[in-house]
Amino acid sequence: MQANPDVVLLKAGTNDVDKGAASMVTDMTALLAALSSSLPRARILVTSILLLPQAPGMANFLPTIRQYNAALPGLVAAVPGASFVDIAGATGMCFDPSDPRYTLCAVCNGPCGGYDPSACPPRGYSYCHPSGAGYALMGGVWASALLPILHEVLQSKTTAAAATAAVA
Repeated sequence: MQANPDVVLLKAGTNDVDKGAASMVTDMTALLAALSSSLPRARILVTSILLLPQAPGMANFLPTIRQYNAALPGLVAAVPGASFVDIAGATGMCFDPSDPRYTLCAVCNGPCGGYDPSACPPRGYSYCHPSGAGYALMGGVWASALLPILHEVLQSKTTAAAATAAVA
């Protein structure tokens, strides 16, 4: 907040799926209110969270993720200067190994070495993350949303600087 950014990229909630969608929505609402209040001129881009392949026993989180993602566009629309970026929708479900996007979605890596949730601290999660290609795909979605905003910010700052120089 002290840096007073022109743009904030926000992806939050992934590690809170065990709290339930209602709690996640409440937390995001509070976070967006705090950001909007503290950074009234900043543009805030909020993304959905990914629907990655789940370890056995984690499939019960998928409805929570879907509910949370479905609530985000409405939450974001209520915040001046905020925009919703649907990374989950753009990257696909990625559950079907026959889907050509599947290999882009996830590799199960991390501190426990993979897909054995019983070996993973702290709560038995599998630590699935996007693969390198998955991160590149996500980056492309972010870039598509971000570049027009950066252009607006630059144009606004250039116009303001020119106006200040003309007065001086």
